[in-house]
Amino acid sequence: KELLSSILKNADLSFYKWALVQISTWSNDQRIQCLKIVGEKDKLMLPTHDKKSVQIEGGEHFMIMDKADQVSAIINAYCSNTTK
Repeated sequence: KELLSSILKNADLSFYKWALVQISTWSNDQRIQCLKIVGEKDKLMLPTHDKKSVQIEGGEHFMIMDKADQVSAIINAYCSNTTK
C-alpha cells in the first residue's frame, strides 16, 4: 500500500494520460509473439485464462517486485524457447 501510494503521489499525470491514449489507439500492423504473465490475485488487471498466459500463483499487481525470481525464470525460459 505504501509503494502504490508513493507511485501515485509522484506520478506524472500528463504522461499517464498520454500513454493511455497511445495504448488505446495503437494501430499495430505486425504480429509478434507475445508472453503474458498474470498474477492470480491481481485486482487491477484481472487474470485471463488463455493459452498464452502464464499464471503466477499468489501473484498480485506488483509481483514483478515480490515474485521477481519467478517472473524472471518465466521470461528467461520463454526467450530461450523462442530464439531457437
